[in-house]
Amino acid sequence: MTRDQRQKQSLNAWAVQGYQGCLQAVTGFGKTRVTIMAIKGLTKKNLIKTTIVTVPTITLKEQWEQEINTFKLEGVEVFVNNTAAMRASELSADLLVCDEVHTIPTDTRGIILDIPHKYFLGLSATIKRSDGKHEEILDRYPVFDVVTFEECLENGWISPYTVYNIPVDLSDEDRKLYDKADRSFRYAASQIGGYGPDTLRLAQTWIKSPDKKEQGLAAMYYNALRRRKDICINNQNKVEIVEKVVSLFSDRYGIIFSQSVDFADSIRESIGETAVTFHSKLTKKTQREILNDFTEKQSGIKTISTVQALDAGFDFPELSLAVVAAGYSSQLTNIQRIGRTVRAQEDKEAIIINLYSRDTQEERWLQNRQKGTTPIYLNSIHDLISIYEVSSRVQAPVGD
Repeated sequence: MTRDQRQKQSLNAWAVQGYQGCLQAVTGFGKTRVTIMAIKGLTKKNLIKTTIVTVPTITLKEQWEQEINTFKLEGVEVFVNNTAAMRASELSADLLVCDEVHTIPTDTRGIILDIPHKYFLGLSATIKRSDGKHEEILDRYPVFDVVTFEECLENGWISPYTVYNIPVDLSDEDRKLYDKADRSFRYAASQIGGYGPDTLRLAQTWIKSPDKKEQGLAAMYYNALRRRKDICINNQNKVEIVEKVVSLFSDRYGIIFSQSVDFADSIRESIGETAVTFHSKLTKKTQREILNDFTEKQSGIKTISTVQALDAGFDFPELSLAVVAAGYSSQLTNIQRIGRTVRAQEDKEAIIINLYSRDTQEERWLQNRQKGTTPIYLNSIHDLISIYEVSSRVQAPVGD
């Protein structure tokens, strides 16, 4: 089956569901193209005249507007989620499309789903939210089709890829600080009720409790939780590892994912003039200039260091290297970050590398977000260097 045929099959499933529902498909399947086909099809049938598309970021908004202009679609407006939510009471459309539907606010500043509409199309790589509020979306608009990485890979709709996990030791000082924070966390958790989600919910209650002991334990719990997280995601030993990875794959376009702006900046400084930083604290004009420089092949920029602003909606097929220098347990974020590098391109094989602080909570976050997948665990960066230095020597032409 071709991708075009599969996309039409997906649209048929949407039609059977009364043009109401969510498409759960990984990057590379062509969710945007499915939507364009949907708009054109419903317009041709005189079922719609107006469409509203909501997106989580300015970058996605600009990409959608470019697609709308390319296909000369009429009656289509694009709004960033925050704007759509604030203006929900004054907007209306025949078709409401929510790209990255899992990101829409469900209970603040108006509700996007309550914008008056006849038909609904939600798009996401995976709709599950950590707060459980995806159920509110799915109760109204169930999933009508699911397209996985495995299906896309089997049919050649995305490039093949390999995922490596590499541990990184903490410095001696950070190890002491982490172990101290971990002891505090475990003590507080044991006093509150254990280590599961119920403990987190109880801690949320105790932090507001008039009982000073309960309040103190909840404060200890949250402070220790934050300290452990900060130590893991800002492990400075990762900076050197990222630099080595970028050097090893210097011929590739790469993207580095971090969880803090300062850490993303430190990675860019370590790599040097062939790297740029992109994050939400930059002005929109600066963001556009950075993306233009990165995607302009004559600029010499090969690596983009980002926080979360490019997890979704950044499409640059030449990307073939991703380094997740820090990440939490979200399976959605894992899928999105893989998706940035696997856009189909001839002779491309993508490489995704996850760094994690050895023997810490970050290792458990990694395991959680990779459930159901088969990554390759390496002992250190030296294993990766050995694999690809040997591969390069094997592939190199032999002289006379």
